[in-house]
Amino acid sequence: MRAPEVASWQPVSPRWLGHRREPLLHERAWGCPLLLSAHPDDDGPWVEAGLTADGTPVARRCVESERQTDPTIEVAVRFGQEVVVELDSGTEVRTRLDADDRPTCTTYSGSDEGEESYSYDAAGRLVTIEEAECLWGTANGERAETGGTLKVAYDTDGLLRIAGSQGTVWARPSRSWPDQLAATVPDLAGRVLAAVRADGELAGTEVFALMLMYVHGSLRFDSRFGTQGGTC
Repeated sequence: MRAPEVASWQPVSPRWLGHRREPLLHERAWGCPLLLSAHPDDDGPWVEAGLTADGTPVARRCVESERQTDPTIEVAVRFGQEVVVELDSGTEVRTRLDADDRPTCTTYSGSDEGEESYSYDAAGRLVTIEEAECLWGTANGERAETGGTLKVAYDTDGLLRIAGSQGTVWARPSRSWPDQLAATVPDLAGRVLAAVRADGELAGTEVFALMLMYVHGSLRFDSRFGTQGGTC
C-alpha cells in the first residue's frame, strides 16, 4: 500500500484511533479520536499520530522512550471512496464511503476476518451498526465479545445510548462528572477504609488520598492511607 505523506507527528493517547474511518466510537470500540496528551518522558513506548500538511490524520506509530521509531506502524490511505488501513496486528481494514463521505461498510481481512455496516437517519446521524464479531481483535478493546446489531439512540442533548443483543454498550451518565464524584467517592473511601481495618491492626487508619484513573477503557482507583508507622 502506498505510504501516506506525513508532514508531522504529534503525541496522542495510546487509545487513539483517529486515522481510521470506520465509526470507532470511543463508547463502542475503545478508541479516542482526540489528540490527547501522551507522556513521552515516561518509561516504555508511547504513541504518535501522523498528520498530513492539512492536518488530516493518516498514521499511528509506537515510539520508544528514547524516541526511536518502532518498526510497527498503522497507516491509512484513501483511494476514491474507500479508505484502506493496515493494522500492526496484520489485519487490513477497508471502509467504503457514500457520496456524503460517511462510512457505509467495513471489511476486515488478514489475521482477523469480518464485516460490518452502518446506517444513518435523515439528519445524517449514525443509528445502526451491524457489528463485526472480530472487532475485539482489531481495536484492542476490553469487550470480550462483539457482533450483532447495535442501535444508537439520541435525545436533544446528543448521543444517549448504544445497545444491542449483549445489552448496553454505552450510556450517557445522567449526572455530571463532578456530581458523580460527590455522590460516590465518600462511600468508596469508606469501603476502602473498612476493608483495610478488617484485620483489626489498623484501627487508627484514615484515608488521605483516593485517586481515580482512566486506564485502557476502565475507571480504576488507587487508595493511599496513613498508619502510625508511615504510609501505605
